[in-house]
Amino acid sequence: MEINGIKANLADIQQSLLTFGITGLEQAGETVVPQRIFYFHDVEKYFVGMEKEIDQLISDLMKKDENYEVNSLWGMGGQGKTTLAQKLYNHVKIRDPFEAFAWVCISQQFDREKVLKGILKQLLPHDRKGEVSDMEDPDLVDGLRKVQLEKMCLIVIDDIWNVDSWKMLILTHHS
Repeated sequence: MEINGIKANLADIQQSLLTFGITGLEQAGETVVPQRIFYFHDVEKYFVGMEKEIDQLISDLMKKDENYEVNSLWGMGGQGKTTLAQKLYNHVKIRDPFEAFAWVCISQQFDREKVLKGILKQLLPHDRKGEVSDMEDPDLVDGLRKVQLEKMCLIVIDDIWNVDSWKMLILTHHS
């Protein structure tokens, strides 16, 4: 767990360097590319506290609404937002009513098509995942719309760095 924490801290530092425009750091002749790796199975085992907050978030997520709902966890890096989201994502009360699940990590290198493909691949049944690779934006948006009309979906968009990325993600294609 300590090693995973150190790796996450290093990835956050590398992300911060990019945020402030610090470039030119090289390691063994290659540019350092920050990558964040999350281990979902470690969360339950070591997560302690925040019971009231978790109960409130579960209650918010369980509200029945005909429209989609967006719940946000936000704050400075290192406060445990991803860990809390993982706890909720894996919680039995949350998993039960939802039929399809997707978790995507955006980070600073936002790529709308890649994110949409990542979400759709996770929401579709196994035998239909292959058709997503060749899809372009309009088809991706339509596919996501259709699957969300058919199934109750829980989608986590982790590590989104700015509002512009969110706005670009929720834009729909207009013919």
